[in-house]
Amino acid sequence: LLVLSDIYFPACWKAYIDGKETEIYKTNYVLRSIVVPAGNHTIEFKYHSDKFETGRTLSTAANIILLLAFAGAIFMELRRKKAGNQS
Repeated sequence: LLVLSDIYFPACWKAYIDGKETEIYKTNYVLRSIVVPAGNHTIEFKYHSDKFETGRTLSTAANIILLLAFAGAIFMELRRKKAGNQS
């Protein structure tokens, strides 16, 4: 039994032993654990939250829009200065 000192929160966590998903157990009322067979294994815990992914996508889109607006403002300012110098 592998017990981690992390709080048991099964909603977004998945555990894998050698690439195969395994069940996460609640241990000592608050910790999480998995049953690991004897021998050498690769153990992975992966966190995936749809709400986090949605937030990350929205944040990335907002940053891209902000950068495009900033680049557009610089372009318009340079164009305005160039037009002012020609008169």
